Amino acid sequence: CGSGYTEVSGEQFKMTVTPDAKIPANTIFEETDTRYVYWLQDNEWEYSFGRAPLRAVVAGGTQSDAVSGGTISYFSISTLGNSTAWGANLTQVRAGIASGQCNNDTRAVFACGDHVVTQNVMDYVTVASAGTCTDFGDYSAGCNVMAIVSQKNSDGRAVGGGGSIWDGSSASTTNVMSYFNIGTTGNTSDFGDLTAERYSIGGLSNATRGLFCGGQESGGRTSTIDFITFATTANATTFGTLHQTQVGVGGLANATRGVICGGYGAGSPAYDDTMEYVTIASAGNATDFGNLTSNRNGISCVADSTRGCICGGSTNIDPTPIQNEIQYITIASTGNATDFGDLTVGHKSAGTGAA
Repeated sequence: CGSGYTEVSGEQFKMTVTPDAKIPANTIFEETDTRYVYWLQDNEWEYSFGRAPLRAVVAGGTQSDAVSGGTISYFSISTLGNSTAWGANLTQVRAGIASGQCNNDTRAVFACGDHVVTQNVMDYVTVASAGTCTDFGDYSAGCNVMAIVSQKNSDGRAVGGGGSIWDGSSASTTNVMSYFNIGTTGNTSDFGDLTAERYSIGGLSNATRGLFCGGQESGGRTSTIDFITFATTANATTFGTLHQTQVGVGGLANATRGVICGGYGAGSPAYDDTMEYVTIASAGNATDFGNLTSNRNGISCVADSTRGCICGGSTNIDPTPIQNEIQYITIASTGNATDFGDLTVGHKSAGTGAA
């Protein structure tokens, strides 16, 4: 698959791939005996000892044809460019998948959503291999546009919260939070309650805390940010507020800082292009970070320790309201988002994970 070594230096080398190799960008291989990891970047095999750059996965949601989708694609967070088709779809097509990055260090899980009625299905992929998407278990109830937060490490606890419920004849909103361990397939268990019943929430987290941002309550949109501590099952506590009442925000985070992106708010235009940030360890209100490349609602976000990627979403621009653009930011530095590349299809309210 290559034309030979072009550079050898210590623990790094590059090997150029022949043009007809037909190997997708961001392909990752690991030698299980040596723990050397190889990944395809700019038509060359990059190499390191230990972990490769994180691979992001984006799945389902409302897609470019404005119907519930099952498409999955992936890209390397460290490398600008377009996403690559995964090769398999979700086990159940659905819109409104839980908002927030849900993964441990090997798996990504996509929870709930809506297809005719709200779904309680959870499915997962092994991120390093673009293979089958498999049933994980059942969420506590069928929920649409809830938020999910995860520790994003080998401990691997994930907590979902809120959401709207539609059984085909009646609608309701919930404040229930449920949790599971990403490393062990099965159903969820009760974690506690959010401070209020709401849906269209954004989620972000580090290994210690998860934050639930904004959403729609019975009285209208809210600016409330709630937080939980993963290690302790309990009700959520108020963390602070967003700059305005909003629904459909996206959330991303590294170990210290969380960034809340876009949404649909009270301003004019209602579709928002603002980003704001919080320090996850310190409760308080969000602070201005910068602006997206355009106004977005229903964004799906994913991040590594350095870079955050903001995927898809919808705008009020016809004739393509559902977007396929990927934008990115450097989490440690406030500033505006920059174009990263494109998803294989447009996604709104998709599920995300990275490992």
